[in-house]
Amino acid sequence: MLSLGDELLERAVEKVSKYGEELAHWESLYEQLKTEMKSRIDLKYLELMQEKMTQREREARANSNKEVLDFIPKIAEAKKKYITLRHKIKSAELYCDLFRTCSSNKRAEQQMYRDLT
Repeated sequence: MLSLGDELLERAVEKVSKYGEELAHWESLYEQLKTEMKSRIDLKYLELMQEKMTQREREARANSNKEVLDFIPKIAEAKKKYITLRHKIKSAELYCDLFRTCSSNKRAEQQMYRDLT
């Protein structure tokens, strides 16, 4: 049977806590960047209201503005980090679940031996 130590369980719980803090940072950064990008798009759109063009043209020019495009790699990086951290947290949680299952199986086996004697 698989033997999982208490020390390994403690490390898994510590990882969940550490990754949780990092996840909060990256997820909030991701949301902040998305909001800032939307704000820049809106500001650029308002600037273009003075020019004679269709709504679609204004939207296209606002969305393709250099300031707006600079946000795309930053947003992608923040999203990648927070998705990676969510997977690391899930992995550590699965390890904790495995530990609980193994511990439960050991207790059940010990109880069975006690019942037999």
